[in-house]
Amino acid sequence: WVDTRTLRAWCTKAYNSQRWLNVCPLASRLAFGAILGRLTADAQTGHEDLRRYLHCVQLDPQSSSDLFYQINRPKTSRVDPGIRLNRVSRWSVPQVGRVGVTIDPAVSKATTNIQGWYICKLELDISTPPLNDAISGDGAYEIFQELADHGQNIAKDGDLP
Repeated sequence: WVDTRTLRAWCTKAYNSQRWLNVCPLASRLAFGAILGRLTADAQTGHEDLRRYLHCVQLDPQSSSDLFYQINRPKTSRVDPGIRLNRVSRWSVPQVGRVGVTIDPAVSKATTNIQGWYICKLELDISTPPLNDAISGDGAYEIFQELADHGQNIAKDGDLP
């Protein structure tokens, strides 16, 4: 599925450069988001791939189409047990493409070139709810790190309760 090494490397860099959160204004909400994807041969193959990550979904790749699965699996924060973290994941196998148009004015003709691909796509939206007390600095850093950890775990292990 997706190569989570790139996501892990980005998160490590963000963790190690903690100063960016120290210069941010007070926050009433924090979030971590990512869009991950990988090319797949076709929609059916993409559905087969997602079956390994959507453990609670009965999916028949042979007779399914237009898959879009979204779920929020909230969890209590380990950093601040008073905060319930939203862990929204969206799974799909869209067809994406590129359209090229060439116009030849000499013959008043346009030609179109269409290329399309299917991708296994995972969108992550891991966030706090609006907080009563704004946070910054070390507190924001610890919560951001926890949000990013949840995102990495979903990308690696799939949708788990």
